[in-house]
Amino acid sequence: GSGNEQYFSGMHSQSISERTNFTVTVARSNGEGLYLRQAFFSENYSLSFFHRPKKNRYAITLQAQYQSLKKDENGGLEDNTLFSENIFTNRKLIPVNIDNASSKVRSRFLRIDQYFIFSGDSVWNTKRKGSFLRVGLVARDHFRAYSDDAVNFANYPAIFMDSTVTNDSV
Repeated sequence: GSGNEQYFSGMHSQSISERTNFTVTVARSNGEGLYLRQAFFSENYSLSFFHRPKKNRYAITLQAQYQSLKKDENGGLEDNTLFSENIFTNRKLIPVNIDNASSKVRSRFLRIDQYFIFSGDSVWNTKRKGSFLRVGLVARDHFRAYSDDAVNFANYPAIFMDSTVTNDSV
Protein backbone atom coordinates (compact mmCIF):
# COMPACT_ATOMS: atom_id res chain seq x y z
CA GLY A 1 0.00 0.00 0.00
CA SER A 2 0.94 3.61 0.24
CA GLY A 3 4.17 3.98 2.16
CA ASN A 4 5.25 0.39 1.39
CA GLU A 5 7.05 1.32 -1.80
CA GLN A 6 10.81 1.10 -2.14
CA TYR A 7 12.80 3.64 -4.14
CA PHE A 8 16.45 3.79 -5.03
CA SER A 9 18.19 6.25 -7.30
CA GLY A 10 21.79 7.18 -7.79
CA MET A 11 24.02 9.04 -10.17
CA HIS A 12 27.75 9.04 -10.69
CA SER A 13 29.46 11.52 -12.99
CA GLN A 14 33.20 11.60 -13.40
CA SER A 15 35.62 13.57 -15.48
CA ILE A 16 38.40 11.15 -16.35
CA SER A 17 40.36 14.03 -17.84
CA GLU A 18 39.50 17.57 -18.91
CA ARG A 19 38.44 16.09 -22.27
CA THR A 20 36.64 12.90 -21.18
CA ASN A 21 33.56 12.47 -19.01
CA PHE A 22 31.04 9.76 -18.27
CA THR A 23 27.83 9.64 -16.24
CA VAL A 24 25.80 6.67 -14.99
CA THR A 25 22.33 6.91 -13.43
CA VAL A 26 20.20 4.21 -11.84
CA ALA A 27 16.61 4.45 -10.61
CA ARG A 28 14.59 1.49 -9.31
CA SER A 29 11.28 1.27 -7.51
CA ASN A 30 8.73 -1.32 -6.49
CA GLY A 31 5.57 -1.54 -4.45
CA GLU A 32 2.64 -3.77 -3.67
CA GLY A 33 -0.18 -1.26 -4.25
CA LEU A 34 -3.29 -0.51 -2.20
CA TYR A 35 -5.56 -3.17 -3.72
CA LEU A 36 -5.13 -6.73 -4.94
CA ARG A 37 -2.85 -7.18 -7.97
CA GLN A 38 -1.34 -3.70 -8.01
CA ALA A 39 2.30 -4.71 -7.50
CA PHE A 40 4.91 -3.11 -9.77
CA PHE A 41 8.65 -3.10 -10.41
CA SER A 42 10.32 -0.30 -12.36
CA GLU A 43 13.93 0.21 -13.38
CA ASN A 44 15.76 2.87 -15.37
CA TYR A 45 19.44 2.92 -16.29
CA SER A 46 21.29 5.49 -18.36
CA LEU A 47 24.85 6.10 -19.46
CA SER A 48 26.47 9.04 -21.20
CA PHE A 49 30.03 9.47 -22.42
CA PHE A 50 31.96 12.32 -24.03
CA HIS A 51 35.52 12.40 -25.36
CA ARG A 52 37.49 15.02 -27.29
CA PRO A 53 41.21 14.48 -28.08
CA LYS A 54 43.71 17.31 -27.57
CA LYS A 55 43.92 18.33 -31.23
CA ASN A 56 40.19 19.27 -31.27
CA ARG A 57 39.66 17.66 -34.67
CA TYR A 58 37.40 14.85 -33.43
CA ALA A 59 34.84 14.28 -30.70
CA ILE A 60 32.45 11.50 -29.76
CA THR A 61 29.34 11.39 -27.59
CA LEU A 62 27.39 8.34 -26.51
CA GLN A 63 24.00 8.08 -24.79
CA ALA A 64 22.31 4.82 -23.76
CA GLN A 65 19.14 4.21 -21.79
CA TYR A 66 17.16 1.18 -20.64
CA GLN A 67 13.70 1.40 -19.02
CA SER A 68 11.48 -1.42 -17.80
CA LEU A 69 8.14 -1.64 -16.00
CA LYS A 70 6.49 -4.86 -14.84
CA LYS A 71 3.13 -4.70 -13.11
CA ASP A 72 0.18 -6.80 -12.07
CA GLU A 73 -3.20 -5.96 -13.59
CA ASN A 74 -6.47 -6.24 -11.67
CA GLY A 75 -9.10 -4.84 -14.07
CA GLY A 76 -10.61 -2.66 -11.36
CA LEU A 77 -12.86 -3.50 -8.44
CA GLU A 78 -15.42 -6.22 -8.95
CA ASP A 79 -18.12 -4.12 -7.30
CA ASN A 80 -17.65 -0.34 -7.00
CA THR A 81 -20.18 -0.10 -4.17
CA LEU A 82 -17.70 -1.96 -1.93
CA PHE A 83 -15.38 1.02 -2.33
CA SER A 84 -18.00 3.66 -1.54
CA GLU A 85 -19.51 1.70 1.37
CA ASN A 86 -16.02 1.23 2.81
CA ILE A 87 -16.90 -2.00 4.64
CA PHE A 88 -13.37 -3.40 4.30
CA THR A 89 -10.66 -2.03 6.56
CA ASN A 90 -8.10 -3.92 4.46
CA ARG A 91 -8.43 -2.88 0.80
CA LYS A 92 -6.63 -6.05 -0.29
CA LEU A 93 -9.79 -8.01 0.67
CA ILE A 94 -11.93 -6.21 -1.95
CA PRO A 95 -12.43 -8.55 -4.96
CA VAL A 96 -11.04 -7.42 -8.34
CA ASN A 97 -12.04 -8.30 -11.92
CA ILE A 98 -8.80 -9.91 -13.10
CA ASP A 99 -6.80 -12.38 -11.01
CA ASN A 100 -3.91 -13.53 -13.22
CA ALA A 101 -2.96 -10.71 -15.60
CA SER A 102 0.28 -8.80 -15.86
CA SER A 103 1.92 -6.36 -18.24
CA LYS A 104 5.49 -5.50 -19.18
CA VAL A 105 6.88 -2.46 -20.95
CA ARG A 106 10.50 -2.07 -22.00
CA SER A 107 12.35 0.52 -24.04
CA ARG A 108 15.97 0.82 -25.08
CA PHE A 109 17.77 3.76 -26.66
CA LEU A 110 21.28 4.23 -28.04
CA ARG A 111 22.79 7.28 -29.71
CA ILE A 112 26.37 7.73 -30.88
CA ASP A 113 27.57 10.93 -32.52
CA GLN A 114 31.03 11.44 -33.98
CA TYR A 115 32.24 14.92 -34.92
CA PHE A 116 34.98 15.46 -37.50
CA ILE A 117 36.12 19.09 -37.22
CA PHE A 118 37.63 20.64 -40.38
CA SER A 119 38.01 24.28 -39.33
CA GLY A 120 37.47 26.24 -36.15
CA ASP A 121 38.60 25.08 -32.75
CA SER A 122 35.54 23.18 -31.60
CA VAL A 123 31.96 22.22 -32.41
CA TRP A 124 30.85 23.60 -29.04
CA ASN A 125 32.45 27.06 -29.32
CA THR A 126 29.54 29.09 -30.71
CA LYS A 127 31.52 32.36 -30.83
CA ARG A 128 33.86 31.10 -33.54
CA LYS A 129 32.71 29.86 -36.89
CA GLY A 130 33.95 26.59 -38.25
CA SER A 131 32.95 23.57 -40.25
CA PHE A 132 32.47 20.00 -39.14
CA LEU A 133 30.80 16.76 -40.14
CA ARG A 134 28.61 14.93 -37.67
CA VAL A 135 28.01 11.22 -38.20
CA GLY A 136 25.40 9.72 -35.94
CA LEU A 137 23.64 6.50 -35.15
CA VAL A 138 20.33 6.26 -33.31
CA ALA A 139 18.75 2.95 -32.36
CA ARG A 140 15.68 2.42 -30.23
CA ASP A 141 13.03 -0.16 -29.56
CA HIS A 142 9.89 -0.39 -27.50
CA PHE A 143 8.21 -3.57 -26.31
CA ARG A 144 4.85 -4.03 -24.61
CA ALA A 145 3.32 -7.33 -23.48
CA TYR A 146 0.10 -8.16 -21.66
CA SER A 147 -0.74 -11.65 -20.48
CA ASP A 148 -3.69 -13.15 -18.66
CA ASP A 149 -3.42 -16.79 -17.55
CA ALA A 150 -7.11 -17.20 -16.74
CA VAL A 151 -9.06 -15.14 -19.26
CA ASN A 152 -12.56 -14.09 -18.26
CA PHE A 153 -14.06 -13.29 -21.66
CA ALA A 154 -16.61 -10.96 -20.05
CA ASN A 155 -13.72 -8.52 -19.42
CA TYR A 156 -12.60 -8.66 -23.08
CA PRO A 157 -15.49 -8.06 -25.50
CA ALA A 158 -13.31 -8.23 -28.65
CA ILE A 159 -10.32 -10.58 -29.00
CA PHE A 160 -8.83 -10.58 -32.47
CA MET A 161 -5.88 -13.00 -32.20
CA ASP A 162 -4.47 -14.96 -29.25
CA SER A 163 -6.66 -14.59 -26.17
CA THR A 164 -3.89 -15.12 -23.61
CA VAL A 165 -0.99 -12.99 -24.85
CA THR A 166 -0.71 -9.64 -26.62
CA ASN A 167 2.67 -8.33 -27.79
CA ASP A 168 3.33 -4.93 -29.32
CA SER A 169 6.79 -3.90 -30.49
CA VAL A 170 8.11 -0.87 -32.33
